[in-house]
Amino acid sequence: MVGRLMMDCTKIEQMLPAYTLGSLAESETAVFTAHIDGCASCAVKVREAGDTLVNLARMVPQKHPSKRVKDGIFARIDQVGQQETQPPRPW
Repeated sequence: MVGRLMMDCTKIEQMLPAYTLGSLAESETAVFTAHIDGCASCAVKVREAGDTLVNLARMVPQKHPSKRVKDGIFARIDQVGQQETQPPRPW
């Protein structure tokens, strides 16, 4: 059983970055969470990876676009929205 647990833990470690970023498939997430529910060692690694991700996100300087840039983006969004709501032309 120890060998199987270690193999599972190795696989869990390989899946950890994808799990932390929320990019595992639903079925993979189920297997992953089932394992960490029963493995204290992997559960600690998951918590540490989550903490690292949060800390990295906090370290990224926040940039705020100028009013001109925001206005341009919203104007473009309005244009695209209007194009999608117009009825198709018959020609």
